Amino acid sequence: MKKLILPVLVGFFANTLLAQSLTWKPEEPKAGQKVNITYIPKGGPLEKEKNIEAVAYLFGGPGSAKEIPLKKTGNVYTGSFITDTGTVLMSMAFSAGEIKDININNGYMVPVRNKQGKIRQGTYDAYARQYDGYGNYLYGLPENEGYTFTYQKQEWNEFPSNRDNYMPTYLQALYTKKKKEAEPEILKIIGEQEAKGMTEVQYNTVAAWYQRLGQKDKADALKKEMKEKYPEGNWKKNESINAFYAEKGPVKKEKLLITHLQAYPPVTDNEKSEVNYYYSALAGAFAEPKEEEKKDFNKFRAYAAKLPEDMQASIYNNVSWRLAQKDSSLEMDKELSAIATQWAKKEVLSPTAKKPEMSTQKAWHEARKNTYAMYADTYGYIMYKLKNYKEGFPYVKEAAVDIMKKNNAEYNDRYALLLEQVVSAAEVQKELEPLMKAGKLGKESRDVLRRALVTNFKSEQKADDHLTVLMKAAAEKAKEEMKKKMINEESFSFNLKNMQGNDVSLSTLKGKIVILDFWATWCGPCIASFPGMQKAIDKYKNNEDVVFLFVNTWEGQETADQRKKEVSDFITKNKYTFNVLYDEKAKDDTNNYAVVSGYKVTGIPTKFIIDKEGKVRFRSIGFGGGDDALIDEISAMIELADIK
Repeated sequence: MKKLILPVLVGFFANTLLAQSLTWKPEEPKAGQKVNITYIPKGGPLEKEKNIEAVAYLFGGPGSAKEIPLKKTGNVYTGSFITDTGTVLMSMAFSAGEIKDININNGYMVPVRNKQGKIRQGTYDAYARQYDGYGNYLYGLPENEGYTFTYQKQEWNEFPSNRDNYMPTYLQALYTKKKKEAEPEILKIIGEQEAKGMTEVQYNTVAAWYQRLGQKDKADALKKEMKEKYPEGNWKKNESINAFYAEKGPVKKEKLLITHLQAYPPVTDNEKSEVNYYYSALAGAFAEPKEEEKKDFNKFRAYAAKLPEDMQASIYNNVSWRLAQKDSSLEMDKELSAIATQWAKKEVLSPTAKKPEMSTQKAWHEARKNTYAMYADTYGYIMYKLKNYKEGFPYVKEAAVDIMKKNNAEYNDRYALLLEQVVSAAEVQKELEPLMKAGKLGKESRDVLRRALVTNFKSEQKADDHLTVLMKAAAEKAKEEMKKKMINEESFSFNLKNMQGNDVSLSTLKGKIVILDFWATWCGPCIASFPGMQKAIDKYKNNEDVVFLFVNTWEGQETADQRKKEVSDFITKNKYTFNVLYDEKAKDDTNNYAVVSGYKVTGIPTKFIIDKEGKVRFRSIGFGGGDDALIDEISAMIELADIK
């Protein structure tokens, strides 16, 4: 029996002893062996919880997630599981609903040894990946750049025989941690690799690093050498398929794919799987081309028919949703959406797909239900457009109420639209008022509620007065929830050019609340959020103490002029009054952008709310849908950031 210790990195386990929350035996578990655990939640976040669940995530080989049946005796929980034969690390997570115990954000992790009791290749890398985002994805472990680098360095030092394969991972970790200071070591490593002789993959890796470190001539020479050494290598295949993806016109795109598949017919399972993505991209191009006259639904159906059922259902749902928003071909949209929805329903009840290795049965079931909810919501929306309200209502109700538990404002919009058509105004008010107070309604569902209030009160003024009271309650609730998300971090100072060519410096905006929104022209969620962001700007246009800045980043145009033209055309076309700043390439890393890196952004859209003292008070990632919900969120963050 052994108390859990946090492996914090002097040698392998010079560790900080934690509370006796978790113990296990044997002390040094081996691959393929049964592990018994004892968990005592006293003093932790689950101390007062009753329905505690446990999962063991096993890393190494294909990996797996094993739900651990727990037996409770008093305030002690016991359970067991068997590690896989390829397991090098086990990480245990405990939860009760949304409340989690992950060892004070350090994780409950234990190395799993081979039959001889030795730490195996890949163990330190598995630790590193827990702190590099994978642990966050699986069970909510916060990222930790320091732990990530130290474990990756340990893997590099302890297993030199695997350096050829591990080099890209280690070099990225080294550069992320040390930036400019890492260049001498990186040049030494890639120089040694170059001297040994290289595979095509290694040529690409080494050339990419020379390029990244500013040695373009060296990088170009290596690429040329690689193509001469491997004239029929993967680079040729990659150039061919990249041309296919870059082409926007469906007819030319089809010709490029036919040529590509003739030259590179798929042989392996992975290659055959890749072809499905090609067909999906081509089907989408025929369904929604930039030039309307090139739309060809017969081609769309033909290529979609080549896809496996899950991908076919996905593209049917996506295309039918977007076309329905334009009131385009609604009968066909209904047909496509029905196929997708029926498939998703069957998958919930009796899945044909294999469970993802690193997903629990419970998480997998929830994921299938969520997919069905999305497809059912689309079908119900199309029925609304077709005025088939009674047919559509059960679908939106199942999505918004039964699956999402009324917590998704976007789904609640469709639910409200059809609810209004099938029940009385009094029933609409009874159903939607609590959701309004809870801040769970979007713009359309708020409009539905207002219409019901006007009918019930027989007065627009009384309806608006009542709605104002409800909105204030929603705002207060949102503010209370937002308080829990407040942070207090240093902002990253910058000076960037805006679309008009003027300098904008964060330091000159001290004394104002700054909303910093990172975006790109190719980013769908960014673009979807912009109507709401424009409304937020309009709301605060007379408040000189609030400044909105939209930092354009992560663009891939070949020249700066092309980038500026695309950005300017997009903003002008949509009549946005955004102050757009152009993020610049980092001086010490021309492959990355300076400001987005300075704020450690991992995905866009990401918004930061900076207070009048220059401190970051909020970070908001992604876009959940719904203009009003976005405005409420932005407003609550601004108000809280302005409190001294």
